Amino acid sequence: MKWKTLLLVFFALVVGLGVLVKIATRTPLPPQHQVFINGDVLTMDADNRVVQALSTRGELIEAVGSTEEIMALVGDDTEVVDLRGRTLLAEKRHPTCAELDGVSTEHPVVAMHVSGHMLVANSVALELVDISADTPDPEGGVIDQQPGSMEPCAR
Repeated sequence: MKWKTLLLVFFALVVGLGVLVKIATRTPLPPQHQVFINGDVLTMDADNRVVQALSTRGELIEAVGSTEEIMALVGDDTEVVDLRGRTLLAEKRHPTCAELDGVSTEHPVVAMHVSGHMLVANSVALELVDISADTPDPEGGVIDQQPGSMEPCAR
């Protein structure tokens, strides 16, 4: 009878641990409505406008404009992110190292995907952490190289 109780406790622990792992490793969903204010938002539109704020609904960009214009769209379910003067790339594609070099060649610039599974850095950031053509890929990851080169970024 005692071994049945121990087996039941063991299975309960295994199931509980499985549930915790599933919760801890799930990809977070973005908020349904999110606004980014008080920054330099690179719209990447045909005119290459730079605005103060951006509103997204789901995976779509709803509006760009001044902080005041975008704050008028805020509701109870909106997540407001204050950029505090930082820069946001409004387009959904990932920037390249060369594009981040276009932002600054004096300061490190890094763009990270919300999942934490992808990061792009400019040349300055790569140099600060000693990533070069000789750097091996990290365990479980890949350092992209420029076509026809071992360099992680066009320099």
